[in-house]
Amino acid sequence: MRAQPRANPYQSRTGAAHLRQRAALYCRPGKNTITSPCPLEALQGCSPCTGCSWRPPWRKRKRSAPRPDLPKVEVNGRAEDAAERRDVLAGKRVIGRKAIEASGQTQVQELLKQEPGVTVSGSGRVGLLGLPGYTQILINGAPPPAGRPPLEMDLVHVERIEIVKGSLAEFGPYGVAGTINVVTRSGLSSGQESWRVGAGGSRVGADMNLAASQTLRPHGATWRLANRLSLSRRQTDVMQTEALSRESPAASQRLQQTQERGMDSSGSLSAASTWSWPRSDSERWEAAPSIFLMQTGLARHRRSDATLGDPGPGSRLVTSRTDASGRLQMLEMPVKWHRTLASDQELDLELVPTRMRTERRSRRTDAWDDAPPMLRTGTEQTRRHQLRAKLDWSGSWTDAHEFKAGATWFQWQEHQALDQEQDGQTDPTLALFGPEREVRNQSLTAFVQDEWTLGPRWALNLGLSHEQRRWQQLDGRLSSQSRSAISSPSAHLAWKLDAQGAQRLRLSLARSFNTPESHQLTARPQLNPLAPCPAHLPCGPNSPDTADNVGNPALRPEVAEGANLSFDSTNGDQRWTLEAFGRRLHEVIGQELLLLQTPWAPEGRYVQRPINLGEAWTYGLSIEARGKLAAGSPAVQPLEWRGVLNLARSRLKTLSGPDNHLAEQSPWSLKLGLRQKLKQQPLEWSVDASWTPGLWTQTGENRRLFVSRREELGASLAWTFSPKLRLRLQASNLRPRDARSEEWLQEDGPASLRRQVRRPGFARLGLQLELKP
Repeated sequence: MRAQPRANPYQSRTGAAHLRQRAALYCRPGKNTITSPCPLEALQGCSPCTGCSWRPPWRKRKRSAPRPDLPKVEVNGRAEDAAERRDVLAGKRVIGRKAIEASGQTQVQELLKQEPGVTVSGSGRVGLLGLPGYTQILINGAPPPAGRPPLEMDLVHVERIEIVKGSLAEFGPYGVAGTINVVTRSGLSSGQESWRVGAGGSRVGADMNLAASQTLRPHGATWRLANRLSLSRRQTDVMQTEALSRESPAASQRLQQTQERGMDSSGSLSAASTWSWPRSDSERWEAAPSIFLMQTGLARHRRSDATLGDPGPGSRLVTSRTDASGRLQMLEMPVKWHRTLASDQELDLELVPTRMRTERRSRRTDAWDDAPPMLRTGTEQTRRHQLRAKLDWSGSWTDAHEFKAGATWFQWQEHQALDQEQDGQTDPTLALFGPEREVRNQSLTAFVQDEWTLGPRWALNLGLSHEQRRWQQLDGRLSSQSRSAISSPSAHLAWKLDAQGAQRLRLSLARSFNTPESHQLTARPQLNPLAPCPAHLPCGPNSPDTADNVGNPALRPEVAEGANLSFDSTNGDQRWTLEAFGRRLHEVIGQELLLLQTPWAPEGRYVQRPINLGEAWTYGLSIEARGKLAAGSPAVQPLEWRGVLNLARSRLKTLSGPDNHLAEQSPWSLKLGLRQKLKQQPLEWSVDASWTPGLWTQTGENRRLFVSRREELGASLAWTFSPKLRLRLQASNLRPRDARSEEWLQEDGPASLRRQVRRPGFARLGLQLELKP
């Protein structure tokens, strides 16, 4: 006999009072008490009642699947207060993932240009305190791999960006102006699947980008896999005019007029995966393999009217055609181990091997109307292997005392093979220096950092970092090496002027360094293509405007002692920051132009090389503000605004004025930004503007440079159709200006050579679609 379904004894009576009376039998006081009258449909078994966990007896409670062992996560006020205290002490500003996504930008440098604390030079370089050449840029607290500019990284790979206007021991002894640390996304980063596709263009080019991220965590598994992918493609037409003249108190004489047109193209692919496995509550393993591919192309056509004297019928036309291409392949395999030794002590060990390979090919043809053409071809292949091992320990003995220490061992080796020909014969420099070049670098860096809370309003951070470095170069027949050992102490003191911490004062003192780049130390010259050498040495003479470039193996690191004093005031949504800084630098690196007898030109040839010029000082002030303004209409939300005014002065003692200041440091710069959302429509608009004045700089006793003023104006409009779909329209360089630069070279006597370069500017429009399935 077929079993009949069990009747529901509560469905036969539909009185509301009776149902609530029966429900009260299962709602026990103190556990699941009914806090409000439950609707009848809930009591009849349709759905649980909000505020009451009562279930009718005919609905059996489902047994939940056994939960896997998850890492223990503790969130409390003390941890948040400690993190805030550390950031205040160091003067650290953090751009989090939420702000990154809200900005609508795709690259790190575009996001930093909007940040008030970051300055933009006349040439477009970003930095701190107006000193891009003295700003340290790191990825995950370590120097970025060679060949991959961190500022061009797609933001889909970035979890946060840390900005410090000063020196921290954990970031090493470098960063005279400060440090920008780009922290990539890990397997524990919060997030969901997202897609972004964008395209843009102007009168001279077009670009496109694609980015995607995904986090996988199978049901019942303790591990997590986060994948990220970014693609970009850019093509730009290049237009440039160049004029060379000889200037003297008596007259101005035109020597050369050049028109250059061409095209630059680039494409990149970056893919990364992060596998995170919490082995236990106190131990976690993480592996993050990544691959980066980039391809570049260049095509140039120059046409010059070179008179080399008075203009007249004797003028000759010079044409030049250059084609070049490059490829880069990089594979990185970081492995990280994290261990919690005690409740307040942690140990991190990271091993990062990297392999990189690049190849560059070039072909240049020069032709004159009264001389045979000259063909030069070149191939450059580079292999680079590097390994970094990092060990960090952190702990706290009390709530008021935290300690951190670590060491990093870093080694890289680069081998370069050159093949250069001139009219089918071996390039003369290869015959002198050989076709191969090898560079080795090894360094050991250690730091200690101690932080104390001295009462409810005072906090102190003391740190010391030390580095020993050995650099060796084998350049054909030449060899050079250098050793250095540097120590960088730092101290940070913070004071809350009131109990709530709405007003704060911070003082930082530090000694820091700026190390020379690898290309500044090489002894192999780069011959100026406008003054080529014959197929066989020796080379003939050249002029100051066609000087060869060569490094200086005896170059020493720059040393700086500095101080920062800042006052921060917060009142509701308004925040004001006033910060003053000062630096005294030694062994400042500059350029010198001189006539030398060289191995490739025994009779003498003009050469430009880096040297240590001597002492310099700089000081400045920044006034930063941000807040919200109440909207005059109920249809819009408050207007968010931000702005900063930077003032700076610097002097290089060994050079005569008036333009003997540090490179690319403008006397002032200004930034403004506005953002607002509409209430009745899913729209959000923003405007960003910045101004940097033109700047003359004395780079040596006989060389001056000028960069024209820079004005940037951009706007963005975003439509949020749903929490998962957003469309963004972007416009940049809405007030295009031609970029101008000048170079003055002092000759023997009162005359000077003057080179003027002009590039037109154009506005750009872009469209971007953001999707979160």
